[in-house]
Amino acid sequence: MMQLNHVSCGYHGCAVLKNLSFSVSKGEVVCILGANGIGKTTLYRTLMNILPPVAGCITINGQDTRSMPRSVLARHIAYVPQSHRSVHPYTVLDVVTMGRTAHLALFQSPSKAEEALAWDAMQQLKIQHLARRNFSEISGGERQLVYIARALAQNADILLMDEPTANLDLGRQAMIHQQIRALRRMGKAVVYSTHAPDDAFICGDTVVSLLGGSRYCAGKPEDILTEALFYEMYGVDVDIRSVATRFGSAHVCLPFVG
Repeated sequence: MMQLNHVSCGYHGCAVLKNLSFSVSKGEVVCILGANGIGKTTLYRTLMNILPPVAGCITINGQDTRSMPRSVLARHIAYVPQSHRSVHPYTVLDVVTMGRTAHLALFQSPSKAEEALAWDAMQQLKIQHLARRNFSEISGGERQLVYIARALAQNADILLMDEPTANLDLGRQAMIHQQIRALRRMGKAVVYSTHAPDDAFICGDTVVSLLGGSRYCAGKPEDILTEALFYEMYGVDVDIRSVATRFGSAHVCLPFVG
């Protein structure tokens, strides 16, 4: 679905990340790991064609994203940002319906049909009861679900999620993980960045670990996520354990804090 071919990304011709090659397929969850400042945001901006690649190319279904009009690219890629408090008095329904703008002509207002699709997206995430609430007054976890609903209403093939579980309590984190798995079952491709290594074990089919410059690792979480790799990424000793739970076996990453 999406293919990165020897992509270097950065600003003003100066590459932060170099020579990245990996793919994102239908029904696949790709987890992006890396330390603060390594270039994850730069990579996301490049995936959305906000920044053109310094080198290489990104294709969606074989077409170079640089040749796609913004409106066409928006039908393929939906962005789910980190939760933040809006200062605008939009309702939740307004925010979710905004996902339909990728399918509207310039200055065209959403129709009843567009609003119905927004309702469908909210129902999938069981947040339709929030529809008339002020977006700025709901909780951070609820706002994150609203952003996901907006992406569903956009009906894009690929969802880019920027640290979707950041600053959420354990229950809300589990809810986001459940929704990511549901998106995978729907055939959506999901790319999400996280600073929580356990997220990669919980949801990731593929992990891309960014180490800086042209250094990165890509593969299945259980194959590439090792104590040595985490030390190289974060400069901290960890212990990766496989534990038996009542839900089955699971991998956990335990940092050593002394």
